[in-house]
Amino acid sequence: MPFLDFLQVEPARVPRYAAFFVLGIPARRGDRLGRLPARTGWTWLWIGLAGAVLLFAVGADASLFFGAGGANGASLL
Repeated sequence: MPFLDFLQVEPARVPRYAAFFVLGIPARRGDRLGRLPARTGWTWLWIGLAGAVLLFAVGADASLFFGAGGANGASLL
């Protein structure tokens, strides 16, 4: 959907994109990603890869992901 006649984004997501942009300016000026320890980056990489493998193994449309809610294992997953 066009927004302001030139941006092809959903209007509902514009505040999120604006917030990311505004928060990214001080992060870039402070070189926050450059100062991030390598161990932290590798840890989050492995967490993300494990989550992706789990999602593909179980299947995104599995009933496990569409439980009734509440504090249970399916909601945690």
